[in-house]
Amino acid sequence: MASYAKRLLSNSTNGKAIAIGTGSTEIHTAVGTSNDFDEIWIYVVNNSTSILKLQLFWGGTTDPDNVIQQDVMSQAGLFLVAPGILLNGGLTLYGKTTASHSLYVYGFVNRINA
Repeated sequence: MASYAKRLLSNSTNGKAIAIGTGSTEIHTAVGTSNDFDEIWIYVVNNSTSILKLQLFWGGTTDPDNVIQQDVMSQAGLFLVAPGILLNGGLTLYGKTTASHSLYVYGFVNRINA
């Protein structure tokens, strides 16, 4: 029987936001096994006065194969950008934007142990 445990994003300190920069910013490294999964939920907020693009590199860096792109409205609250997408095998989720320290991601992981 599978078990579930809610966890913080691995690069979040005590559940705080992760500032996304112009270089690849690590958000979360998934569970290392192939039978277990991390169900990842990501929300983003834009504190700048301009619309910014968030790029999520989901377990790889190949564009467009591993990239989710989202324009994020300015100062309009939290936007859901990853609604429980799965990742495992120790792969890493990175984020990137065009304006350093204007986009912040929040989220959590439901770790599913098979």
